[in-house]
Amino acid sequence: MFKGFGKIISCKIEVMKEGVSKGYGYVQYDNKESAQNAIEKMNNSTHNGKEIMVIVHSKKKERGETGEHFTNLFVKNIPVDFTDENLEEIFKEFGEITSCKVKGTGSDVGFVMYKTHDQAQAAIDALNSKKEINGKVIFVSKFISSSDNKRNQDEG
Repeated sequence: MFKGFGKIISCKIEVMKEGVSKGYGYVQYDNKESAQNAIEKMNNSTHNGKEIMVIVHSKKKERGETGEHFTNLFVKNIPVDFTDENLEEIFKEFGEITSCKVKGTGSDVGFVMYKTHDQAQAAIDALNSKKEINGKVIFVSKFISSSDNKRNQDEG
């Protein structure tokens, strides 16, 4: 899918122990122009009937997401017919959004990534358990990856 945009240095699909795809992967190009072209052409496209999101990946330590400094949010209890644009409309007043995605068709879950931690925290403070949409109160929190969640359970 991605080889037409430039020379690929590495490409990996994340899989579970059973070998089933987790639904995401990584492509590393030999230059930024190829990566940017792939993002522009492939983001929000569809593959096998599923919409794909293509964004620049950055390591947690580069994003500064250690401890209480985070930019990614988990949103629950949104209307099941919400689009990425509907979700962004609610969250854009709190700052620059770098990524905004509803988990999938018929899902009440979404993800919002801000440019800064302060913007993400402002959205949580203003919306979590306070914002009602179509008679349902939404839940907004710091996004915790499944690997971080498992590590926290193992340590607890």
